[in-house]
Order: sequence, then structure tokens, then C-alpha cells
Amino acid sequence: MEHVRGRERSTLHDYRSSIKNYLDPRWRDMPVDAITPADVEDLRDELLQTDLSARTVVRHLTVAHGVFKHAIRKHGLERNPAAADLVDRPNVNYSGEFRTLDAEQLASLVRHAAQ
Repeated sequence: MEHVRGRERSTLHDYRSSIKNYLDPRWRDMPVDAITPADVEDLRDELLQTDLSARTVVRHLTVAHGVFKHAIRKHGLERNPAAADLVDRPNVNYSGEFRTLDAEQLASLVRHAAQ
């Protein structure tokens, strides 16, 4: 992704973190073509039982989807076990609203961050 698509550094960091902390520990010793939609559903369900938000769980599933998509294109994997038509995603409500801080709240945040 880094060389082919020119993704931003923060995006690449997120991808690497997802793979390192969630996907690789779970599927490291499995052949990629042995991973099933049920395995992806198990990952989803376990992540939902942690303190991760539904949005973060969807992000990890999206990274898994991208890994399998790459394996289809480059390595002949026959199907994507993380495809959205095979594995339901948690509902994420996007309000489109942002919470902003006023000057006093921002100053407080900076003071506390420095401690």
C-alpha cells in the first residue's frame, strides 16, 4: 500500500497496527486460504466484546478485507472471507458533527497533557 497507492503515513500506521495487533496474532499460523468467513465473524465478535468502538471494529474488518483482496489479486486466493456480503459489519452511526473545544477547554487539555 505504501508504494503502490501513496497512502498517508497515518493511514499506513493504522493498517500496520491493525495487522500487528489483531490480524497477525489470530491468523499467523493459518494458510490464507484456510481462513473462513466464520473466522472473520469470530474476530468481529471478540473485538466487539472489548472496549473498542464499533467504528474501530469496522476499521479492522476493512483492513482484513484489504489484505484478502490483495491476496486475490496477487496470490490467487479464490474468495475474500472478510467481504461485506459474507460478514456483517457492526452498525456505526456517523452524525457528521464534531465536538470542538473552546479556548479554556483547550488550555486545560494542554496543561494536563504536559503533566
